[in-house]
Amino acid sequence: NYEPGISVWSSPALAEIDGRAVCFVGSYDHNVYAVDVATGNELWRFFAEASQNDELSLDQRTFVGSGARRRIVRTNRLDSSVSAGVVASRERYEDQGDDNVSAEVVLAADFLAFRLDSPELDVSSGVQTFASLTESERYRTNLNVRVKYELLADFFVALTWNSSYDTNPPSEAAAKSDYTSALSVGWSW
Repeated sequence: NYEPGISVWSSPALAEIDGRAVCFVGSYDHNVYAVDVATGNELWRFFAEASQNDELSLDQRTFVGSGARRRIVRTNRLDSSVSAGVVASRERYEDQGDDNVSAEVVLAADFLAFRLDSPELDVSSGVQTFASLTESERYRTNLNVRVKYELLADFFVALTWNSSYDTNPPSEAAAKSDYTSALSVGWSW
């Protein structure tokens, strides 16, 4: 019964903790959730992400943190939320010897419109802004938009667009912006 956010990215992991069955799952909203299996109640969550980007000369970026989310609208066709928190990040760029470690404030908003009747349709978007607390005048933004449409029973096509921007990347060789798009065709069951 528990719905963490826009969509689940990972397979669930189950564990018994203090006699209670707990499900751990990662979500599209960049959170890892712990959910009580018996009640469906959220026990806790934290932000987490790992990424790599050749265009930005970024070998690896990881962050973990915590924050709060407020659902703005939740209906049988719409879901939107805003969130804020603090994260610790570690970045490694191609031309750097040492990792760049920083603390950041994150502000995010997610929106999903969907139709469950056939043909199914999902339109989602999300934006995250990371303002550095340890590096003066540095902020990063990520924007993503996805449209998924069911062509035939359980056969779909999806178009995804992503944008990344960094005002002051630690590497001088790194680009400030990167854009990607993808066309996907698939079958769901």
